Amino acid sequence: MKRLTTLFLALLITFVGFGQRVLEYEGKVLTYDSVTVHTGFCSEYQAVYDAYDLKPAADTAMRQDKMVRDLITYGIWAKLDVLYILSNNTWANSLINWINPGTFDLIPVNLVAGDFTAYRGWTGDGISKYLRTQYNPTLHAINYAQNNASIGHYTRTDANGLHSDFGGSAADRAYILGRNGGTAFLTLNDGVASGFGATPNSIGFYIGNRIVAANRSLYKNSALIATVAMASTGIPNMEFTFLSRGIPPSALSPRQIACGFVGGGLDEAGNSEVTNFTNAIETYMDYIGAGVISECLWLIILLIPNIRRKEEEFKMAA
Repeated sequence: MKRLTTLFLALLITFVGFGQRVLEYEGKVLTYDSVTVHTGFCSEYQAVYDAYDLKPAADTAMRQDKMVRDLITYGIWAKLDVLYILSNNTWANSLINWINPGTFDLIPVNLVAGDFTAYRGWTGDGISKYLRTQYNPTLHAINYAQNNASIGHYTRTDANGLHSDFGGSAADRAYILGRNGGTAFLTLNDGVASGFGATPNSIGFYIGNRIVAANRSLYKNSALIATVAMASTGIPNMEFTFLSRGIPPSALSPRQIACGFVGGGLDEAGNSEVTNFTNAIETYMDYIGAGVISECLWLIILLIPNIRRKEEEFKMAA
């Protein structure tokens, strides 16, 4: 019992130790993580920051910069064609494509200012409101390919029904139904949306991934729901949308969307890139008070590396 208590306290101290502050020198923000001190922002985030109409608070900007740095470190940033962080401080800032600001920025359709909540995202009505990306993978793909593709979105509210939160539906399709009849569905560069398994709600970070021609996988909050066989048939020739599945809009969603992306296939070995992507997004969402992934699950995800390290320390000390 004493050893177990000691281990728990060690983990707790390690976990609490991730708290951070914002440092400034001569008006310049000094961002830092637990290992490296950074002077200013990385160039990738600086481009986003420069595009803002109203700058977020310094501590929030630091956290956004850290999220980008993590995605770069994990090798995920280089795989993305577009990335949208809708959970931002202003509605204008929520429309920016973080991969290349000024290109493929979002266009609200029938949405009004009241449909946006600062640091939460955009909420649809399931009838006529959606967000255009201006991104058509057939015309604009850089990393997204027929047998090497991923799409995803972060949903903050639950709704059970034929509601697509992100993607496009042409002859070849790519979209996720987070919860339709209690089941999660995915189609990714093929012609059929397959049921991947029961899900109790539509809340969380969904990632659809295809890295082979024969099948595709669906993840929710970094956990694999299922891998289902379905041969790829082609890339959708349609503009992707949020709160709908393309244009003309269909399966419109009443949910609140906080984030979304399109890119090349993610490494599934040990769920490494899927897990790292989820961790980076959820860390930011938790920081702004908008995270929806189960706290118990999230605590376990964060502590696993520390648990292993502390176990090794105890073994060496024994």
